[in-house]
Amino acid sequence: SIIDKNNCYKYINPKFIEMFGYTLKDIPTGKEWFKKAYPDSEYRKEVISTWINDLKNAKHGEARPRTFTVKCKDGSKKVIYFRPVTIGEGYQFVTYEDITERKKAEEEYMKQLKSLIKIGNEMRMNLELEKLLQNICETITKNLGWRQVILSLRDYEKGTSQPFAVAGYDEKKAQEILSSPPVPIEATKRFLRDEFKISESYYIDHTHWGEMKKYPGELIITPAKNSKPDGWNEKDVLLIPIQSSEKILGFISPDNPVDGERPTLRKIQALEIFANQAAIAIENARLYAELRDERNRIEFYIDLMGHDINNLNQGVIGYLELLLLMHDFPDKFTRYVKIALDQVQRSANLIRNVKKLSALQKDKVELKTIDVYPHFKQAVENVRRSFPSKDIKINSNIVKEKYFVRANELLVDVFSNLLNNAVKYDKHDTVEIDVEIGENEKYWRIEFRDRGPGIRDAQKELIFKRHERLDRSIHGSGVGLTLVDRILKSYNGKIWVDDRVKGDMTQGSNFIVLLPRETKEI
Repeated sequence: SIIDKNNCYKYINPKFIEMFGYTLKDIPTGKEWFKKAYPDSEYRKEVISTWINDLKNAKHGEARPRTFTVKCKDGSKKVIYFRPVTIGEGYQFVTYEDITERKKAEEEYMKQLKSLIKIGNEMRMNLELEKLLQNICETITKNLGWRQVILSLRDYEKGTSQPFAVAGYDEKKAQEILSSPPVPIEATKRFLRDEFKISESYYIDHTHWGEMKKYPGELIITPAKNSKPDGWNEKDVLLIPIQSSEKILGFISPDNPVDGERPTLRKIQALEIFANQAAIAIENARLYAELRDERNRIEFYIDLMGHDINNLNQGVIGYLELLLLMHDFPDKFTRYVKIALDQVQRSANLIRNVKKLSALQKDKVELKTIDVYPHFKQAVENVRRSFPSKDIKINSNIVKEKYFVRANELLVDVFSNLLNNAVKYDKHDTVEIDVEIGENEKYWRIEFRDRGPGIRDAQKELIFKRHERLDRSIHGSGVGLTLVDRILKSYNGKIWVDDRVKGDMTQGSNFIVLLPRETKEI
């Protein structure tokens, strides 16, 4: 169209009339055009304001491209790309391009991309590789406009590529594809040439079928539906790489597009975005499988240690105890037998603690309301049995049916480990331990005060960490305190250590345990 300096339309071509339906009689002036093309008053003000501002700021002969939605004479709406230019004597020369379909396609494309990202996020939560691969294929047939798809993965150790999942084929054909033998990776590289490359993918159309027949594996030909003269051919091949940060994990090969068309750049890029999401999910699933296998191996060794080695320990303990019971056993060897017995018992305790640590990490902990007293009493009995030759004095204000917590039977292990450490490292003739319980906001605060060698400040936090190497003369050199810490965390409890006498570590330690308070269940 041509518009004069008074904003009157001087000329519109036949294509303008065809596009909008308006004639010069309908829109003699810009005022009439704005009124008819933009009936919504608010939107009309926005368009006029933009038009005027662009006109003021633009130089002579400079295009001022804008996109607006126009209402046509027949009531339909079109998205129009305007390109006005100021020419001689203040006239405006304006071209119009109907981009409605392109805009719809862009919106649909963006909608599809958002959907793919959402699907990709959900897909990454699927850690079972076989199910994940099947999900990838089914997503492509359901959401990306393809009737069939084959997903192949590479095995770089063996140097081969093989189909692992399919979608859109009948059961017999699917089994046939999945049971096909692996193909050397080197044999596939001949098709990954620049002449076939579109974006990051490879489209080998049917005109190269003679070369495709050199492929050592089976070529799947599916009769194309809705085929068009220049559309998708049943002998066309599209390869979308599943690309990790380091290498190609495999390929997605979609077939038989629903629209029957050859793949456009945009359609290929949508597949590539999805393939990138799939690559992350596949790597996650493989890592999960490796970790699961490694965990199973660790659990096997723990079970082996817990069962077979512990059986051996029990046998050794039995024979050592038998030696000590013999009336004619030489006294000069008794001390060494007792040392050996102590070491084997410590080994058995270590195995029990490792098994409990493993169970805490693997299983969901079930809690219930329990009375602190019987568990503490059991721990006291345990420590007396563990050190029968020591004079142990435990002072405590813990009584039955008064202090209740949310815990389980492992509470005995918490108390046993703390008492054992206190006795083990105390060199006095009489080992004295004060255990005091009291309220601390929503917790029961239980203090275990010993008179052992104490713990240096630098090591007070480290003793609860399994992998730290500590001075063997202080508390918690094994996994006992790590186990205590893990158990208490499973109860939403806490533990730390202070000096029994503030500022003087040589007077012993004070282990402080916080356990969430509970009321007695009726």
